[in-house]
Formats: sequence, C-alpha cells, structure tokens
Amino acid sequence: MVVRFQKKPGGNAAIPVTIGDFAEVAVDGEYDLIYLVANTIYNLTTQDEQVRCFRNMAQHLTNKGLFLVKAFIPDLAAFSNSNVRTTRVTIDSKTLETLVHNH
Repeated sequence: MVVRFQKKPGGNAAIPVTIGDFAEVAVDGEYDLIYLVANTIYNLTTQDEQVRCFRNMAQHLTNKGLFLVKAFIPDLAAFSNSNVRTTRVTIDSKTLETLVHNH
C-alpha cells in the first residue's frame, strides 16, 4: 500500500510515511491533527496498548492540536455471546460475519 501511495504524484515528497506500531512509533515534529481512521483503534486490543497510543499521540500534537479517533461503538444488544449472519452468497462462495462478545 505504501509503495502504491508513493508512486502517486507528490506521494513520496508531500506526505512522509513511517511504518511501525502506532502505539509507540517515533516520528519527528508536531501536528495540528492526528487521525486514527476506520476503527484503527480496535487493532490495539488491550487498554494498555490504547493508553500508550494516546500518550504517543499527545506528544506529537501542537498546543491546539486535535486527536481524532473514528470508530463505531458495537451494538451489544445485537448479540448475546456470539452471532453469525450471512452477508453475501454466490454460486461459488458464502461470506459470513461473525461477532463474539467477551464479557
């Protein structure tokens, strides 16, 4: 994905890319906006990892900077302990969505 991004006009020079664990990756500078997109926060599966991420982001925000987290809040009423539903069926395949709630 990074290689494809960097091949785009201005992709390599205009926006630097750093690869690493976003809970603790070191980057240079301060930013007015740090944005965790599309439920990325859920890739940090423990509270400790999430706290490390928030601390890391806070170190890189300007005084008036914003830390924006885009994430959905699961509807726990949609399933008791687990739920499986079919989301797509074709002649050759079936796609299932599986949800498990750990109490």
